[in-house]
Amino acid sequence: PPLESAQELATAIHTALRPYDDLPLVLFGHSMGAVLAFELARAMERAGAGPLGLIVSGRRSAALTSADKVHTRGDAA
Repeated sequence: PPLESAQELATAIHTALRPYDDLPLVLFGHSMGAVLAFELARAMERAGAGPLGLIVSGRRSAALTSADKVHTRGDAA
């Protein structure tokens, strides 16, 4: 079945990476990949084996929310 969230995809990737938990890992993601790398880092930290680092680009901080909801604008916008 198709995945429905970045969290689900991050969990699936984390499961696939578990055999390599003993190796150092730095995550990098750009744009949508930044969201995925962030969620993967969170999943890894919850499991007690977080990455050495997380590098993201092309995306706002997860701590910031946008008041401008572009996805709710009509076609005239």
